Amino acid sequence: MNFTSCCFKAEYKSYHFDNFTFVRPPDHQSIRTASFHTARSRLPLRLRRNLAHQDLHRESKSSAMLEKFNPPPGPPPGYARQGQQSYGDHVVAQESSGHASEFAPPPGPPPSHQQNAYQDTYEPPQGPPPSKSAKASETEPPPYHDWTVIPDTALLPPPPSFAYQPAVSPVANASRADGDRAWDWTNANPLWPPRQLSESEQKGLSIGFASIIVPQELKGEVHPNKQKPGLWHISTTRSCNDASILSSIPMYSALYGSPAVTRRPAYAYFEVKLGELGQDSGVALGFLAPPYPTWRLPGWQRASLAVHGDDGRRFVNDTWGGKDFVPAFEPGDTVGLGMYLRSSGAQLPSYSRLPNSGAVSDVEVFFTRNGKKEASWDLHEETDAKMDQPGGVTGLEGDRDLYAAIGVYGPCEFEIKFGRHNWLFKPEA
Repeated sequence: MNFTSCCFKAEYKSYHFDNFTFVRPPDHQSIRTASFHTARSRLPLRLRRNLAHQDLHRESKSSAMLEKFNPPPGPPPGYARQGQQSYGDHVVAQESSGHASEFAPPPGPPPSHQQNAYQDTYEPPQGPPPSKSAKASETEPPPYHDWTVIPDTALLPPPPSFAYQPAVSPVANASRADGDRAWDWTNANPLWPPRQLSESEQKGLSIGFASIIVPQELKGEVHPNKQKPGLWHISTTRSCNDASILSSIPMYSALYGSPAVTRRPAYAYFEVKLGELGQDSGVALGFLAPPYPTWRLPGWQRASLAVHGDDGRRFVNDTWGGKDFVPAFEPGDTVGLGMYLRSSGAQLPSYSRLPNSGAVSDVEVFFTRNGKKEASWDLHEETDAKMDQPGGVTGLEGDRDLYAAIGVYGPCEFEIKFGRHNWLFKPEA
């Protein structure tokens, strides 16, 4: 196939060969291709095979050349598009670049800009350095103190008392001057030693029978019961201030009934039957070791204890207000107070025991109402220095004679009962 001529006519190009003419419109590839294939189809079979073989060789050679000279992906080295920054072999796209995702850098800063590993591993503690620490605020709480390390002192003797507050009656008929006078009086009059008893007194002691000693402070009337010995009727007036009526003989004798001597328990007991109780009046039942200031209610001064009927509180050598014990006394009640003494062989605490005194270790104080035991307490519970005046329970532990004491103030009526045959409560023999 020989090319003979070429001519341009209007917008068409004509190519003349020996056996055909090829016309190509300038903008119509399909016509050109169709014309080319139409003309080629008219060639002999051998010639068409040679042309096809040449076309295949040409295409394979072109593909090999393309693969051999194919450029690596990405822009050429050292080139960065507008809006990009180059870091060594990496190209980082700026936000303004439209191809940022195509050349995205690896996460983190480039290797030449990595932080110091020592700084990441050993970070400084929070706050200023020790040399520049801020001064502690004065409003900060004090450091915690572990109070559990403080030893238990419950079993230790109490410290000596350095304060004295004389008891004052709730109706204000016991003045501070009366309390100060009683304090001075007890300091000037030491306790009496146990005394010898006559045969009649010993007999009366065995059955709890006694008469009474009426103090000069009592304002009222006293009448014995002629039909029943051992009963005494008392009525007081509104002008009666604090006063204490005592039994004529001890209800407990340290010489004749001490368990430390007899090795047997001992009782001291009496009762009071209440009648009318006026407003601002009261009756107290107690025991004491003489001498005692009779213008004071029992339980307020040294070597005395009592249960006060106006509030039911108990007092043991106590000028601080006593301790809750039983309900207040009511008109018509028959109330009783007793002491049960026995020796268990245990030694008394050193702060409350007189040397070689023969005091007993167990003393129970009990209260009865209408013939039944209602409450009791251990005498040696009274160990609190805030509640007890100096002396503690000295004189009440069985080493001194103990007398019955009935305190009274204001207008009231009551009957004192001495003697086992008159009691509603029956203590053990």
